[in-house]
Amino acid sequence: MDFLEELFTYQLNQENLDLTQVPGYHARAVRLSRCYEQLHQIMGLDFVDRLSGLEGEQRYQENLACFRHGFRLAGQLFRELRL
Repeated sequence: MDFLEELFTYQLNQENLDLTQVPGYHARAVRLSRCYEQLHQIMGLDFVDRLSGLEGEQRYQENLACFRHGFRLAGQLFRELRL
């Protein structure tokens, strides 16, 4: 694990990155939950667990990529301001 991933994971674990504050989060979470319930009824719990795990991994990697980009952008802007 590299430094930025460690920092990202630490921020998540400390709940400093409250993604529930993203506009529309709760409405999307309700819709997603309903879809998972339908999938569970149709495809079974094993399939839903696998899908949820894969989506969780994907979401983590996407959020990490955004965190890295933001961190590097902040560093670049800081260097430009100091010149």
